[in-house]
Amino acid sequence: MHSEHTLLTEITTEIATAEVAIWAIAVGSCAIVVGTVLAHSARSRQQPDRTVEARNAALQIGGMLTLFIALAVQVHLGGWLTSADMGVTNWFVAHRSPTLTSAARAVTDLGSPVVIAAIAIAAAVIIGYRHRSVLPAVTIVATVALAGAASSLTKIVVARARPPAELHLVTETDFSFPSGHVTGTVALLGVVLVVAPITHRWVGVVAATAAIAMWLLVATSRLYLGVHWLTDVLAGTVLAIAVVMVTTTALRLFGSPVPRNTDDPGHAEGATQPHAPVTMA
Repeated sequence: MHSEHTLLTEITTEIATAEVAIWAIAVGSCAIVVGTVLAHSARSRQQPDRTVEARNAALQIGGMLTLFIALAVQVHLGGWLTSADMGVTNWFVAHRSPTLTSAARAVTDLGSPVVIAAIAIAAAVIIGYRHRSVLPAVTIVATVALAGAASSLTKIVVARARPPAELHLVTETDFSFPSGHVTGTVALLGVVLVVAPITHRWVGVVAATAAIAMWLLVATSRLYLGVHWLTDVLAGTVLAIAVVMVTTTALRLFGSPVPRNTDDPGHAEGATQPHAPVTMA
């Protein structure tokens, strides 16, 4: 029993070290980059091979999950990646003001699970109608629901305490890791960007910019209000992206083609046009 306890202690100590965290981040990042490069290469050669697409998506998803697991282990064991958490929280506390507090509370309310769920349902109805298909609508709702469930389960497993209660500007009672607000917001924004019927590049750029701005606002509001650590919001972002990749990849690989948007200038009324599948933004 003593030998087993010693071995377990050594293993957990090693897992929490900076070297393991760096290697995990490096491996995860490489998998994401390789998967992304291969996916772009396949699209440029116009190779609609589902096996190849599944392989590339698996690399990207695996890389994201590796980053998320590395964060979770580091947080649970108080490892090296958590070293900046207290400093970031103290910085936000030192820069509070009544105006910023009101704005942060408004933003965090907008990113609450109830509001995100309502927006997801509304977006699913609108986009499903535009696509003339129920699959994009189901994908949106499933993405937000899966992200929320994964976030809640991880909170229980990691069981991380929030910052000290005297720093809280809003009431929170559950565990801290990952941020549910950030997870839900990024999941919703990400899946909508992928499945929305965007026909002009500039519209896509504006939408992506707005999504990034909303993510930053929600993440910053959680830090400012003193209810999350920096690694909480980073983990919520990574988890949400991984979930979006899973659901949208399933839609592309197993879903039926989505009709073209009739607002497309190249769509002639009454003409026979091939259906375009949903693709990653």
